[in-house]
Amino acid sequence: MPLTLSHLLRAPSVATHELAQRARLLHVMLLACSAAAFVMAILNVLGGWWTETILLGSLAAICLLGVLLNHRFRYRAAAWTFFISVWIALAAVSYQGAGLYDEGMVALPVIILGAPFLLGKRAFLVTTLLALATILTFYLLQAPAVFLPPDEPSLNRVIILSAIFLASALICWAVHESWETNLLRLNESYDKTLEGWAKALEYRDIETAGHTRRVTEMAVALARRLNCSREEIVSIRRGAYLHDIGKMAIPDYILQKPGPLDETERKLIQRHPELALHFIADIPFLKSAAVIPHCHHEYWDGSGYPNGLKGEAIPFLARIFTVVDQWDALCSDRPYRKAWTPAQALSHLEANAGKIYDPRIVATFLPIAQKI
Repeated sequence: MPLTLSHLLRAPSVATHELAQRARLLHVMLLACSAAAFVMAILNVLGGWWTETILLGSLAAICLLGVLLNHRFRYRAAAWTFFISVWIALAAVSYQGAGLYDEGMVALPVIILGAPFLLGKRAFLVTTLLALATILTFYLLQAPAVFLPPDEPSLNRVIILSAIFLASALICWAVHESWETNLLRLNESYDKTLEGWAKALEYRDIETAGHTRRVTEMAVALARRLNCSREEIVSIRRGAYLHDIGKMAIPDYILQKPGPLDETERKLIQRHPELALHFIADIPFLKSAAVIPHCHHEYWDGSGYPNGLKGEAIPFLARIFTVVDQWDALCSDRPYRKAWTPAQALSHLEANAGKIYDPRIVATFLPIAQKI
């Protein structure tokens, strides 16, 4: 669907809660930088400084490109586009202007301040070294008169600017560490809450005690084998905790029935994925995790429920979880049957790869299952 101007002006909607915060911050920085560069370009047109006008106009356009990338879920590409383009523009404008004495030099700490919040600690180090290297390069170019700004180069100016940059970096480091610590504690609180909900459900059914912990660990291990991103692994962990939360609304006589379910009971228990989505759909930090409780009974051939999704129409995270969930269920006692042996469960997975399960995920899971 094409993006409209009003859509671009709004912050992007990102599934993972933590990444959404970063994407919104980047969105604001890109729009602010684009607007500022555009205004400065106009002022340079009025002054007749055409080189600066082209540089600043290009920066405004590149920042708008970054907004588009951010909306297209290319977050890291958008962030690096922002930092590199701002650095090039500031350095070029300073080169055309007063060199070390140009206002653009003082603006470089903006790059240092924003980098760790958007791209992590490695970006913090890269941008700090980049800013210091820029100062030194300008001094080395001015000293032999490679270019001739209005004022003579001064080692004192290099020292002052370097001190400003390093002070900015230290302040940013302290703020970033505090922010990361608070975010970690918040995420831990989220996960402990989810664990509590999962344990509450297991207390209703002694036969499934420990099931949630086991499938969570296996799902995370499988996701790592499949090269899932950090954000996807967080979503898998949270979705695994809550995969059966919809059963909170299912009567005990059905959950604990020792024999086969009749048609009415089967239809009722098959509502638990939709009930799960109803419970958690409005919780922002569970937005991306909700596909697991909602879709983990969808099957590769379209024979699952609640929506009869087929093949890759089933969310990838749900396909991962379906394999480990059914493996653990088969290897555990249930009111209506005894546990299968690991060999029997493995044979079932292999036989149904491409029918019930995503064959690629089954192939990746088999070595993990053989070690359990």
